[in-house]
Amino acid sequence: MWLSEKMDTENGLVSLLYQRNVLTVREREAIFGLSNTFQRNEILLGMLSKKSLEDFKTFLNALDASGQGHLTKKLRQLQGINVNYFLCS
Repeated sequence: MWLSEKMDTENGLVSLLYQRNVLTVREREAIFGLSNTFQRNEILLGMLSKKSLEDFKTFLNALDASGQGHLTKKLRQLQGINVNYFLCS
């Protein structure tokens, strides 16, 4: 849940994920269609939980590229935790 509260989807993260073919046009529009930042983050994380491991790695790189390396660092420190559980909780 902390990631939903800390992540910033308004600084180019969603666009990067779209450009890197992690998100489809419909997924991007569904995210941008929400006005609440927390809801946007929850939707994005829910979508990511259904993607491949490679897409998750791309997400981590996109976090870095969008100035959110501190979140990437914390995610990478969470060894032994199932990524899907983490994203959905």
